[in-house]
Amino acid sequence: NKYIYVDAGISWLQNGELNSYDDPNSDSTLNYASSYRYFGMPVNLMFSLPLNPRQSETLYSFFIRAGGIPHLYQSFLQRKDWTTTFGSKESEKINSLENPNSFMFSWHISSGLSLYSRSSWGIRAAVHYRYSLTNTFTKYGDYIHKPFGIGYSLSLTKKI
Repeated sequence: NKYIYVDAGISWLQNGELNSYDDPNSDSTLNYASSYRYFGMPVNLMFSLPLNPRQSETLYSFFIRAGGIPHLYQSFLQRKDWTTTFGSKESEKINSLENPNSFMFSWHISSGLSLYSRSSWGIRAAVHYRYSLTNTFTKYGDYIHKPFGIGYSLSLTKKI
């Protein structure tokens, strides 16, 4: 079928978290931002609809796709800023996560626009919704961490 494809590739992914807390009973605050980075190999079923099928040099298309992404853990970074009840300001940068799960699997759905040259190279811009099906922290950790969220991507593509 010329509209339905298997879409696969290699990706670099970053999930992030932001949190801010102000103690209502004192002047103390806590703010932190965490980022988790992964390498992935997404595999999707994609429906693509050409928007200008008669153009000679470039092809524009709208697409929607869904599939799974196995990820391998790469790195972690957390930045913390806080103030104490005495008003002093502190900060900390953490570059490692104790015992992260080295593997994560998530499903996702995305939609966007593709631009291809006749040589079959192209670029693709997309908006994604992603939900992790596995815990990104260890099996024996204090709590379960399954990230989800909306994101975007810009990709270099090659039709084979």
